[in-house]
Amino acid sequence: MSRQMVLLIALFFITSMNSIQPAYAYLDPGTGTVILQGIIAAASGALAFGYYYINRIKQFLGLAPKDDPTADGLQEESDNPLK
Repeated sequence: MSRQMVLLIALFFITSMNSIQPAYAYLDPGTGTVILQGIIAAASGALAFGYYYINRIKQFLGLAPKDDPTADGLQEESDNPLK
């Protein structure tokens, strides 16, 4: 990065920090709970998403056993009285 670019970025940050105005915002106690809930939801979603795709990659590479199609309880058997 050139010296001029660094100086330009530094000048931008210095001028933007001098123009900050107070927000006068109010955060009630429920706001922290909503933020915490969002963080927990994002973490659990990322874990579930990662677990699914890591297993798919392992199956593709042959490092994990293939899924058993009868493992979900939908077996093709003749003991079904509705058939």
